[in-house]
Amino acid sequence: MLYKLSYKNKEELLNLPETGFGYQRITAVLKDTTIWQNYIVFNAEIAIEENKDLNFYTNTLIGYCYQMLLDSLSEIEFSGIQLLANVNNAKLNLTNTEKGKNDKVFVRPTIYQNDNRINEKENYLIPGSCITTSANYKEFTKKDRDVFNAFSLPKQEEVKKIFHFIINDNEIKPQGNFEGFFGKQGGGEKYIATQNARIISKEIVHSFNIQCTTSKFLNISSL
Repeated sequence: MLYKLSYKNKEELLNLPETGFGYQRITAVLKDTTIWQNYIVFNAEIAIEENKDLNFYTNTLIGYCYQMLLDSLSEIEFSGIQLLANVNNAKLNLTNTEKGKNDKVFVRPTIYQNDNRINEKENYLIPGSCITTSANYKEFTKKDRDVFNAFSLPKQEEVKKIFHFIINDNEIKPQGNFEGFFGKQGGGEKYIATQNARIISKEIVHSFNIQCTTSKFLNISSL
């Protein structure tokens, strides 16, 4: 089941660190109940129970007719939101610690047209957001190396935008490797921005002209 989170929950989640690019793994209690349950939250606003078929949902729903889907969902509210601990299960170890220390240029790929952790109007990324080094990201755009696999991006389609930042050592927190999730191996270099990070450039990688027809939307929103 998919849920749209309340504005209160969205603001709360945007003040907590990400688990990976564009998602958080949380445990929470549905308001007016006493049952704790684990959820994956996409873009701080769409929640899915963690025991559901995540590969199906992420590849079929998330990012596809996204805004229509969001507008159609019933709103719920969680209480007691807690982040679940990251799992050190990356099947690849692709971190170059020494290189990362000297790399001031960082990037954030996003699968969302509107990434809620980026203020495009004022041109900055909020603290707690995942980033990686430009050098490490570029390694996976060469030949057949797989960006989605290395960074466990939720949806297997084109990255929509890539944001670039220059960040000092005291404005990031190294996190080791991106964990394997959504059927991906993980292993890319993972950092968390600890302060607002100024955007120095933005790439539009994939245009948003995919037709989201009413019949197509009804087919996926009824699942």
